[in-house]
Amino acid sequence: MRGITKLSVLSLSLVVLSGCWLDDDDSDQTTVTPPPEPEVQSTYVRVHHTSADAPNVNVLADGSAVLEDVPYHASSNVLELDEGTYSITVQGILPDGTTADVIGPADLEFSGETRYEVFALGQVADESLEPLILSNPVSAVADGESRIQVVHAAYGAPTVDVYLTAPEDELASASPAVTLEYAADSGQVEVPAGDYRVRLTPAGETTVVYDSGTLPLADGGDYIVAATNNVTTGESPVTLQISTTATGTKDAAIGPVALTLDALGIYTIVATDSDGGGLPPQVILLDDLAPAQP
Repeated sequence: MRGITKLSVLSLSLVVLSGCWLDDDDSDQTTVTPPPEPEVQSTYVRVHHTSADAPNVNVLADGSAVLEDVPYHASSNVLELDEGTYSITVQGILPDGTTADVIGPADLEFSGETRYEVFALGQVADESLEPLILSNPVSAVADGESRIQVVHAAYGAPTVDVYLTAPEDELASASPAVTLEYAADSGQVEVPAGDYRVRLTPAGETTVVYDSGTLPLADGGDYIVAATNNVTTGESPVTLQISTTATGTKDAAIGPVALTLDALGIYTIVATDSDGGGLPPQVILLDDLAPAQP
């Protein structure tokens, strides 16, 4: 009987303790808040049409046009997109207005706080057309400096020495800033803002195949300079396609623009705006007509 009583007391204690534990559990419930979704960052993309024999193009991201009717030797404004993977297609616009895919579709990943420079290189005729994609982290240009990145985008052109000098400097006393083979680039380089002169020669030679004349590089300017095939005027086999993204705000304007005009030539100069297609203002020099008779 005594043993039964002890067992009963022990059992009762366990029941009481168990009940207290259950009661405490009910009263101590907490709400777990899930962590916030990571903020989607912006990525920045600019497209450069540097294929001399390709027609005007449309650029599609996930099937939707982000740029339309981009001509040769033109660069788009910098497009701001959400970071992520996009299916990119470049369509050539045929003479009858229809389109044909000339690059892609290809899935490309664009990271946040990064700027991408997308070049169309090569030729349609020999099916060498392909994209060249350069990426750089988004960063400010130092005060009093200009940032420049040079790209060899001239299809069929040999390796070149690139000279970046003061306008009046003699080439014989200068050294190449960089030597570039086709599809190579210099990386980003910062130089003091001011007037410069860009000259190109075949690697190891001193014969100038391109001379920019005086080229002002602005304080805070961020330049992509592409050597491309010259299909307009002049004897040089290459020309420069210069795009800029300044750290400050600038008025949308054209020029000053340096044009090479032959004596007695007749030219038509057309100023265009972006027309909502994402292209910056530009000057187009149409093919010259037959020289006027004296």
